[in-house]
Amino acid sequence: MTKTQAQNAQRTDAAKHALEENTGANPAAASYLPFKKGAVAKIKSLNPGALSAAAKSAMASHPVKDGLGEQTALNRIAKSLGVKEGIAGYAKAYKTRIQPFMEKHGLTNRENLFNHPMGSAWFGLTRQKVADRLFFSGHPLPERVFTGNNLTFFDLLRATRSDPDMRVVWGFNLLAQANGEIDDWDLLDRRNPPAQFAVQVGDQCLGWCDALMLCNTLGGQHFQPNDLAGCGYDSTSHWTREDLNKAEKSAPLYARLLQRLGVGWVDILPFNEKLVFLKGANGTYDFVYPMLRDAPFKYPETDHPNVVKGTYGDNFEEWAYFHYDGWREADEHVAFRTLCAQGPDAPIEAARNPLEWYLTREGRFQPSKRPATLKKGFQEATVSSGRLAFTPLITVGQFDNFLRTNPDYRRQRLEKSTATIWLGAKAEDPDLPAAVTWFDAMAYASWQRVKLALPIRLPEEQEFIELANGLENLAPPKPDGLLATIPLGPKDGRLAVFYDPEGKPYHPDTKQPPEYMPENEFQKWTLRFDCAELPIDTSLKGLDVVRSVWVSEWVAQKGFAINGARFTGPCDYMIPTEQPQAGLFAADSDGKYKSMKICFRLVYSLKSH
Repeated sequence: MTKTQAQNAQRTDAAKHALEENTGANPAAASYLPFKKGAVAKIKSLNPGALSAAAKSAMASHPVKDGLGEQTALNRIAKSLGVKEGIAGYAKAYKTRIQPFMEKHGLTNRENLFNHPMGSAWFGLTRQKVADRLFFSGHPLPERVFTGNNLTFFDLLRATRSDPDMRVVWGFNLLAQANGEIDDWDLLDRRNPPAQFAVQVGDQCLGWCDALMLCNTLGGQHFQPNDLAGCGYDSTSHWTREDLNKAEKSAPLYARLLQRLGVGWVDILPFNEKLVFLKGANGTYDFVYPMLRDAPFKYPETDHPNVVKGTYGDNFEEWAYFHYDGWREADEHVAFRTLCAQGPDAPIEAARNPLEWYLTREGRFQPSKRPATLKKGFQEATVSSGRLAFTPLITVGQFDNFLRTNPDYRRQRLEKSTATIWLGAKAEDPDLPAAVTWFDAMAYASWQRVKLALPIRLPEEQEFIELANGLENLAPPKPDGLLATIPLGPKDGRLAVFYDPEGKPYHPDTKQPPEYMPENEFQKWTLRFDCAELPIDTSLKGLDVVRSVWVSEWVAQKGFAINGARFTGPCDYMIPTEQPQAGLFAADSDGKYKSMKICFRLVYSLKSH
């Protein structure tokens, strides 16, 4: 081959590789392939050069520096796309099999086939949901899928014009009672709320909320051929039984409308058992594969890898992102139905995350609470989940040390939250409890997990409640009246005083907060403990608890905390409750905006005797 021929061959190969890079007016976003140990490959294209870039992105995202080689990453990506020879055979497979397949089917422009206009959109399927259904449902691969590309609920309503049995009526809410047929089709635009309208055929009626409930991969309404019995509806939202029954009745009408639309459907073209192309109109396409994720994983505490990345093995969402290989919509559906069947006996944590509860119950998710022996600085107690080691409240001095050791995190915490500038021992006694954000507490726990090689974490809500056993609820008796609230009592005085930017106390006698001011100004103020001695009681299990509605403790559930006086959420201390229960608070706040201190302690599971 002459030099000119070689150059021409290279240009031809480059042009063929560019075939897949062509995009239209609405290019598809990258997809993400998770690896088992915390790395994520960002896949923009199927050509070998793009996979090399994806491998480099996986290497950069790995929690351990130099912990993932490029060749290893490339092999994992290639095999995840169904090329069993790994990257060694991928370039040949791309040139001799993948490109000819794309040319044969006219796949020329990779575009977003799940584009859903804002405003009146009802459709919420994504590549990830479709990939889960195709690869993990166990059902035969359908020939087509409805992606709702560029369609709105009004397009669904307009599809009735080709069916003499259908009519669009004025309505409201779920399966609204018809208020009369519309006579002006120009009303069907984004200037009017879509929930005002419904489609009616006989005694069947389909409203906007019904369409929301039916927009999932559970049934066969979005696939051709429809190999599933009936139409699935989403039971994970807080609909009433009456709402669900009505939605189930409207499902056949919904499926009938989708068939009449004619647009919004794409062909499903399997290349191999792990790589499937989705073909839209005019040569547009996208591709899906097992374990596809729509977005990169966002660690809940911080983006700083040296603090938390790759160490948070107890986090369900992290496990679900990197390890879960199932049909999530179906599992969520079953989880919610199973939870509802429990009735009032369902545990509190189950209601907050039914899927985590269900998969743990089924043995599919096993939190990595590796038991260990009791170490210095921890006390021991037995709770219903087993033996538990716990610390006193983490102090100002301890958190000071954490920030000195992790200066990058100290900088990031102010960029990513409303946390007050940390003055630490410059402002307060280093032995006092440290008031921090939930993200701070999680980052500190992750840092200690690595430093001490222990499965350290924040306590679960139920674990804290059991550790505090024997401490009396300090709330006064509930006043008469259905809506009555519990007022503050004489023992509920504030424990901290605000200090202005110059370091001067503000109303140290009453400890009242300053008047409202812009956030950037308020962050210059500090809230400091100002009492001779904190009101601390010790529970039957040895837990020292600050007995004040103005001091709470973070628990493991994101943004949940519980105070040690009335055992309610930080902002719920005036609400009568029959059982101790944590409450939701701003996870990026240390409590200052409510004149409160939210502190934390660490726990880990101990080996059984």
